[in-house]
Amino acid sequence: MQRMSRIVAAALLVAAIARPALADESLNTLTEAEKQAGWKLLFDGRSTDGWRNFGQPTISDGWKVVDGALTWQRQKAGDIITTDQYGAFELYLDYNIAPAGNSGLMYHVIDDPKIRPPFSGPEVQIQDNAEGHDPQKSGWLYQLYPSDVDATKPAGQWNTLHILISPEKCVHWMNGVKYCEYVIGSDDWNERVAKSKFATAPLFAKAARGYICLQDHNSVVSFRNIKIRVIPTASAADSKEKTSMTPQPQPLGTLADGRKASLFTLTNKNGLVVKLTDYGARIVSVETPDRNGKLANIALGFNTLDGYVNHKAYFGCTTGRFANRIAKGRFTLDSKTYALAKNAGNNTLHGGTEGFDRKIWQAEPLHIPSGQTVQFTYTSPDGEEGFPGTLETTVEYTLTNQNELRIDYTATTDKPTVLNLTNHAYWNLAGAGQGTVLDHELTINAKRYVPVDSESIPTGKLAAVAGTPLDFNTPHTIGERIKQMVPPEGPTGYDHCYVLVTGGQLKLSPTAKVKDPKSGRVMEISTTEPGVQLYTGNYLDGSAINGGYPQWAALCLETQHLPDSPNQPSFPTTVLQPGETYRQTTVHKFSVE
Repeated sequence: MQRMSRIVAAALLVAAIARPALADESLNTLTEAEKQAGWKLLFDGRSTDGWRNFGQPTISDGWKVVDGALTWQRQKAGDIITTDQYGAFELYLDYNIAPAGNSGLMYHVIDDPKIRPPFSGPEVQIQDNAEGHDPQKSGWLYQLYPSDVDATKPAGQWNTLHILISPEKCVHWMNGVKYCEYVIGSDDWNERVAKSKFATAPLFAKAARGYICLQDHNSVVSFRNIKIRVIPTASAADSKEKTSMTPQPQPLGTLADGRKASLFTLTNKNGLVVKLTDYGARIVSVETPDRNGKLANIALGFNTLDGYVNHKAYFGCTTGRFANRIAKGRFTLDSKTYALAKNAGNNTLHGGTEGFDRKIWQAEPLHIPSGQTVQFTYTSPDGEEGFPGTLETTVEYTLTNQNELRIDYTATTDKPTVLNLTNHAYWNLAGAGQGTVLDHELTINAKRYVPVDSESIPTGKLAAVAGTPLDFNTPHTIGERIKQMVPPEGPTGYDHCYVLVTGGQLKLSPTAKVKDPKSGRVMEISTTEPGVQLYTGNYLDGSAINGGYPQWAALCLETQHLPDSPNQPSFPTTVLQPGETYRQTTVHKFSVE
């Protein structure tokens, strides 16, 4: 694959056909961290400074700032935003579609910036025009149809778009979720492209100039907060950028086999601090302020790697391949029965004896305009813990300046398999180690739950929460009815999977809200998953191996598919086929009242 030998000129065009109805939202500006990282605000929604009409310093007739967004009425190609030269760059922006329709972003590489290639539809296209401006003769490097993307928000709501383009790779994020990452010229490029509706054949090579086009197609679209950043190409510059702007790994400890684990710290402009480790792709701590501004860690965990190696409570980890239980440690898929490792009596729990929580994940810290991210990846070999297929899994933790901790999961497989991922953080909004959560107020957006037998295996039926201690549709303290939750076996407390009212719709929906009345801390959870497991730390007993925390010292809200789904045909499927991509997003938003 020929590498691009000349620098690429980036430019931006915008088109819209009517004024959209937009919410009155405050506009973003560059933070000091973004300025230091080299981001340039091309359009902030307040002015047209910086726009160019093919080199002219004025806006064409018809452009207007409408509700803080640059819009244009009538069909037209648009205006170049900048004449700066870029060898590699990142672009970030907000866009709004109303009514729903196909709109998108295209990146054209062309020889002559005055040539306007025919628009072929709403897509993110990176086009090599070495043979002229005819798209039929050039081939697309990269494209996206936002209307086909699961995370695209409903009409009238703002979406975020973030792309990285370089001679080495192309990366695309939609609403904070990474949908594509392709290494140009890699051995698996054509195979991966063939399976994806987001990209086609690579031809990133010869042209020296280009522009980016934001366009519409049978819809109304507006844009705002358009930011661009040059990516330094010198190794020294790359090292400086990484050191100053991305979370840097710190040693956490060494496993018995010599593998080393690292700790990563995310911070945002409001002072929130999230610590993560590549051992189990887990949350170590989350520091948030109370109503008086005092920070405290609200997630149970350990300060040492040995603590995580020896404990049995799954503190903060990514659980997989299958969160929750699979009955009798087996399931049948395509007429073949698979036997799994049993680690909970006769059943499999959270992936088996050596689940994802016991693995060292590959970590890549990132800095993006919306916050700081650490991306963890792990390849689970075919047959690991009895599960079929080689599974490639990515978990991204992002701390945003809106005080959100976002967790995005993606996975692919080369054989039919089952998959159910979640995070197993233990939360105490008063502070880890500050007593129990019995006085925490909890709301869960669910009308039904999953009844289970004495081994916590679903009976196959769903039951209404109304009239039971499981009903949290209106706020109740956890301690109000917890002593009524006495299972046939095991300690008293909640350990139940709720069927979410809006679950399984592949879009973020309100899931739960937790409030600590004393500190004022609030945590709101949204997810794309159909269920959430409420667990109140029933098995915590104050023992040193599990951090010395007493029973009910925290609660878990594990967003997931329903337990034992591979053996429950009436439950939403957890089957993942080759060529498909598993996606899940869960957001924890922190505030005070």
